[in-house]
Amino acid sequence: MMLEDYPIEELQKAIDSASEISSSEEILEIAKAREKNSKTKENYLFTRDDLRFATPDIVADYRAKRLKCRCILDIGCGVGLQSIAFAKTCDKVIGVDIDERKIRYAKINASIADVKNIEFFHLDALSDETLFHAKEADIIFCDTERPTSQEHRKLDDVRPSPLSIVERFSGLTEDIAIEVPPFLDDIPMDCEKEYLSVDHRLNRLTIYFGNLRKEKLCAVSLPNEETLASSVTKKTITRSSVKRFLHEVDTSIIRAGLDSELALSTGTSIYVKKKRSLLLTSDEMIDNPFIKDSYRVLCVTNEENIKEELKRHDAEKVILRADVDPKDYWTIRKKYEVDLIGKKMIHLFINDGELVLSEKI
Repeated sequence: MMLEDYPIEELQKAIDSASEISSSEEILEIAKAREKNSKTKENYLFTRDDLRFATPDIVADYRAKRLKCRCILDIGCGVGLQSIAFAKTCDKVIGVDIDERKIRYAKINASIADVKNIEFFHLDALSDETLFHAKEADIIFCDTERPTSQEHRKLDDVRPSPLSIVERFSGLTEDIAIEVPPFLDDIPMDCEKEYLSVDHRLNRLTIYFGNLRKEKLCAVSLPNEETLASSVTKKTITRSSVKRFLHEVDTSIIRAGLDSELALSTGTSIYVKKKRSLLLTSDEMIDNPFIKDSYRVLCVTNEENIKEELKRHDAEKVILRADVDPKDYWTIRKKYEVDLIGKKMIHLFINDGELVLSEKI
């Protein structure tokens, strides 16, 4: 899309807050990013790539409260959104980034936010100059760069290396927090791992060292800030047959492996436990911030009797809740929906040949 073809209101917003930017291509890129923005309420400067990795306001504010201190060093500050949140809880913020353009944007964004207790520097994370600034900091926070090509990543893929960050700065302060990819396969470090979700979707993984470490492992659900930590004496919960209700679980719990802790705290049992999904079941309805959705069980049946049960429960549409190949989803769904003339939407959970008809609550 050419500059002259773009919505004038978005261009005007970009130009108004980008007075120091003369490139029309850069202004257009900012306008395009603005149109896609759902992470922040302010009209900050960022490109679409910046926006992809930018910390959402709700996460930045939560983290700023947890890392409240006199002075914090924000390594890999990017365009400054997390630094701006830190400025609300810390007396002083020092932001560094290896990308000169991002530092330029960060300074403008701080001005837009009207915060004056931030200093930004164009520096490499592990440079002597960054180490010099770290001497002033009580806490070191590092937002690492993550490759976008693979979902499951290794510690060696992360830059700067968390091991290098700890080695470089722990002589000044042991209070270090590092954001790493939430699907990192292994973290062989003595730290707290905090899996954080926003609206029940896994969003961030932060590892904490020194006095910042509170637990070995925990999950946090935003916006309510509910926290569930790993138990010292972990109790294994055995699988259960389906009861009156089914409950889908927040992805932070699944990734953190806190299924037993959640089941114990809610008085539920585990019905399905897989790599990417966890279903709890109970005889009573429960209310918990880590429960994503709940369903009332209508009946349990098999493939032979499924059509009869769907008709008996006045089904019109069938939402498949099963591990099926995406390319086969609609073929399977239409097979169940053919000849249905009811009015209800039925959620069909399939587990080891057992078909559970349910209604979403």
